Amino acid sequence: MKNDKLKVLLCGDSSKKVITIARDLTNMGFSAYIRPSDEDMLISSVKKENPDVVIADLTSSRADLFKVMRTFRNAGSFCPEFIITSDIDNNFIKRQVFDAGASYFLLNPCGAYEIASVIRSLIPSPVADSFFDVESVVTEAIRRLAVPANIKGYHYIRTAVIFSVKKNGMVTNMTKKLYPDVAEYYHTTPSSVEKAIRHAIQLSWNRVESDAVRTYFGCTPDVYKSHPTNSEYLAAVTDKIRLGIKKFSS
Repeated sequence: MKNDKLKVLLCGDSSKKVITIARDLTNMGFSAYIRPSDEDMLISSVKKENPDVVIADLTSSRADLFKVMRTFRNAGSFCPEFIITSDIDNNFIKRQVFDAGASYFLLNPCGAYEIASVIRSLIPSPVADSFFDVESVVTEAIRRLAVPANIKGYHYIRTAVIFSVKKNGMVTNMTKKLYPDVAEYYHTTPSSVEKAIRHAIQLSWNRVESDAVRTYFGCTPDVYKSHPTNSEYLAAVTDKIRLGIKKFSS
């Protein structure tokens, strides 16, 4: 049987972020793997393995990514799609990146589902589409927001967001609809769901990285006096995921 999975090479040094993105892309149906950000090794890997997409961070890579992209752009034969990420939002740098041969520029912080959306826009793939589901996106979001997986609130938040993404209006009717539905799913009470979610948000807010908060809430943690309310938290995460899925599916 032909393997129709898109091959995605992530240039990096096996950092936690790169490993997480590779794992999540794999769960979405891509064939994702990591190669060192060494210039010669990266060029050699692309030539031997023929990935469909190369993802590399301009800020942290040890390779001259401009040289790498020009090498394949000027080769006149195989050339993967290059997606370049960066911490720097600068129009001059963007022009340099695109002139060197990049297909897309992504500003950090970005996660697997933003990258998957870009890949799909560059190379439509039925296999990748079939593996992209709400559950995997919600799970990625909650992990990035540092919600501890060993507490009840993690599961309640995950289920509440999944319910809210799949059905409009639930997050605006938490007391009468969302909490009772989650409680029924887990055979508990709505008040227990509310308290467990509030506790999980409090714990995660004390350990979450600012980049993740900025991605899902559009601000830094210090904007809130303590932490978001249940409704603020669930609404923000739901809206971010719903918009991302809409872009991915369009």
